[in-house]
Amino acid sequence: MSSQTFNFNSQTFNFKEITEDSITYYIIPKGTFLYHGSNKIYSPEQLDKERHTFFALTYEYANKYAKKNGNVLQFKVSTELKLVAMDKPNKKLYEKVAKKDEDIKKIMNENYGFNNGHKRKSIPDKDNKLSEYLCKEGYDGYAANHMEGTTFDEDLDPELIICDKNKLEFVELVENKVDQEPPRIERPQKK
Repeated sequence: MSSQTFNFNSQTFNFKEITEDSITYYIIPKGTFLYHGSNKIYSPEQLDKERHTFFALTYEYANKYAKKNGNVLQFKVSTELKLVAMDKPNKKLYEKVAKKDEDIKKIMNENYGFNNGHKRKSIPDKDNKLSEYLCKEGYDGYAANHMEGTTFDEDLDPELIICDKNKLEFVELVENKVDQEPPRIERPQKK
C-alpha cells in the first residue's frame, strides 16, 4: 500500500492505492467531490444510471467538457469506491482480459499503454468500450492519474470512470450562461 500526491493543472490526485488479488486499485473515499461537465446534460436525472460516466477532480477541468453553453454537475461520493488503477501495470488484470476479450486487450495495449510504459491515447469509442467491459465485470470503474500521451500534445489529466452512480450523491448543477445579446461593434462616427 502506498499513497501519492500529484499536482497537475490544479488537480490533486491523492488516493490510497491498494492491491487485492494482484490488481491495483485507487480508493476514492466517501465525501470526495467529483465533477461531470457536459453540453448535453441539464440535470442529474439525464445521466444514464446503467451506463458508466466520466468524472473530473475539479470544476475547472469538468468545465472544459461543458463548453460555453453546458453545465457542470457536482457529486459527492456516498459509498467508498474501489477503482481499477489503469495507470499501473496491473498484469493480472491484463492477463485476465487477454483470456476473455481480444478487443479489450488491444485497447489496453494501444490506448492505455500496457505494453509501452503506460503512454495514453484517448479515443472516446475505445475508452467507452473498456469502461463498459470493466463495469460488466463488476468493477466500480477505473481511475488514472496524469498519463503521458503517445504524442507530445496528448497528455491526459487525471480521470475517473464510475460504473454505478447510485454510489454518488448529487450536490449541485452550475450552468454556464452565455450572453444572449449579439456583440456590439463600436464604429467611429462619420463626420
